[in-house]
Amino acid sequence: MEQHLNRVARYRRHLWTAGAVLLGALTVTVVLLSSTPSGESSLSTSPSSQGTALVGLCTLVLVFVLYVFYRERELHTVEVQLQGVLVREAALRERIAELSALFDVTTQLAMKFDLHAMLGLAARRVLACLDADQSSIMLYNPNRKTLEVRVTAGVDASLVEGATLKPGEGIAGFVFSSGEALVINPPEMRARFAQEVKLGRHIISALSVPMRFQGTTLGVFNVCRVVEGEEFTPFHARLLLSFAEHCAAVIVKQQHYRRVSGGDRKAA
Repeated sequence: MEQHLNRVARYRRHLWTAGAVLLGALTVTVVLLSSTPSGESSLSTSPSSQGTALVGLCTLVLVFVLYVFYRERELHTVEVQLQGVLVREAALRERIAELSALFDVTTQLAMKFDLHAMLGLAARRVLACLDADQSSIMLYNPNRKTLEVRVTAGVDASLVEGATLKPGEGIAGFVFSSGEALVINPPEMRARFAQEVKLGRHIISALSVPMRFQGTTLGVFNVCRVVEGEEFTPFHARLLLSFAEHCAAVIVKQQHYRRVSGGDRKAA
């Protein structure tokens, strides 16, 4: 987004530079026309033609100046919009960072909680951070070789509860197998996943990102808007991916704690 702001600033500089050059050229031309005697001038043959040339030049410069001011207003509007987006993105980063810290502290204080409780916390908290309506977390079951929905939260959560997919199957299966974070808006859905469109269920926008830890994908984190709101962007996908990887690290930590605790009890 900062690159777009820099591009607007460069365009503005070029626009005003061109305006300054044109005004300078007009000034030089006016001086030449007014200081050269009519009979000796190579620029015109009579005072009337000199006047016509000056009027034409002035009209041209006036039109260009009006165009510059028009483009300047457009650039200002774009700049204000871009700055608003930057502010919103910064706020989202801060909210995700706070959520990650909260989730980490909660896990440290309550490591003995079951995995379902911790994942449920993550699924609920991310809804407010991304202004989403529904979320779900799917984990890979190596015994059954399937992705299984472990927790859901939000509107119509019951529609995806208990769902299972094979790696490579559907959107979540594709994300799990490929490791690609997806921003799924209606055009993308129709173009790449037309078979996944469900009648009677309108999804405004969705995100599906892999939950990775040290190169290993443990599952998939899904978020969608089904009530109202704007479409998600790659920026939202990067934020969710960062949080999903944080959740994956917590899962591994919790599993390690379980193994260690179980070994200690057996030794006792």
